[in-house]
Amino acid sequence: MPRVAIDKLKEGMVIAHDIKSTKNQLLLVKDSVLTSQMITQLACYGIDSAFVVEGDMPPAAKEKVMKFKEVDEAYIKKLLKTPQFQTFKKNYFSAADAVEVQFNDIVSRGSKLESEELLAGANRLFDENASTAYALLGMLNALKMTDDSTYSHCVNVAIIARMIGTWVKMSQKDLDKLTLGALLHDIGKCSVPEEIIKKSGRLLPREYEIVKMHTTYGYGILRGQELDPDVIDVALHHHERNDGSGYPHGLMGGGIADFAAITAIADVYDAMTSPRIYRAAMCPFDVIATYEREGLQKYDARYITIFLRKIADSYINSEVMMNNGEVVRIINTNEQHLTRPMVQNSAGEIIKLEECPELYIEAIC
Repeated sequence: MPRVAIDKLKEGMVIAHDIKSTKNQLLLVKDSVLTSQMITQLACYGIDSAFVVEGDMPPAAKEKVMKFKEVDEAYIKKLLKTPQFQTFKKNYFSAADAVEVQFNDIVSRGSKLESEELLAGANRLFDENASTAYALLGMLNALKMTDDSTYSHCVNVAIIARMIGTWVKMSQKDLDKLTLGALLHDIGKCSVPEEIIKKSGRLLPREYEIVKMHTTYGYGILRGQELDPDVIDVALHHHERNDGSGYPHGLMGGGIADFAAITAIADVYDAMTSPRIYRAAMCPFDVIATYEREGLQKYDARYITIFLRKIADSYINSEVMMNNGEVVRIINTNEQHLTRPMVQNSAGEIIKLEECPELYIEAIC
């Protein structure tokens, strides 16, 4: 069994032995299937490496994965039955269809963008469900089971971006520009070969370089439309990162416009909560941990801080399953460690996850 350095550990790896801190606190039990939360926690406790299972996943680990998958699927099925979701689903597909039609018309025929129509669809979805981020994000995630196209992704990112804009109290005018920019952010992918866009597995390096061109393609497409420059800029710069690690221009900090900075956060969140052939969709608390582990410095602090806090807050009073199989209710968040809230078990006992390093939230119930 190989020993893997902490910065090389990946989600889905299986721990071969119990891991304890220098103070003999249990951090992970044998056969734990690694999540972002777990890797982040190990790093916080100064663990520099871990032994992982090589080859087939042990039966105990498989059983845990299936259990959490069943809980996740049950949550989605429960959501699908609600009247709110049925209305949302109808309006959502209408909005996604409008995006598809306009993208194709603009790219193939050079048609004029009907921005008001696109905005109306996205704004309706947001306005009718804005009161609870928990429910809105849950419905977006549920729909990914049936539609995970570029067009639906653009709708998702627009709604999440508008949510962030609302939380930071943007004006109505700026909210609409932000939403439109997010709706159009991936239009350049219409110019990328379909076999690459729809590839189910990981992209090869040369394929990834082609995909990265969608930002400049999108800018070129939208520059021919009568649009606010701030809206067009989102298509070009939504993959820039504050530390200069993004593309296409390697912009840093203040060089990235607000709308592009917000869309970047929404884009990454939607990607991480989408299932992929090589991994399942992430639990929201794993997403928060991934942002923290991969570097919050990549994102504008004005937006990433409030976004992650609001996501965590939205799950207060929700039931979640822990990695030990116990179902608990979140009763308060922990602003210093958002993935370690205060929970209450079925016996009424209050548990501070910050004081229980061996416990992790695995799934929303």
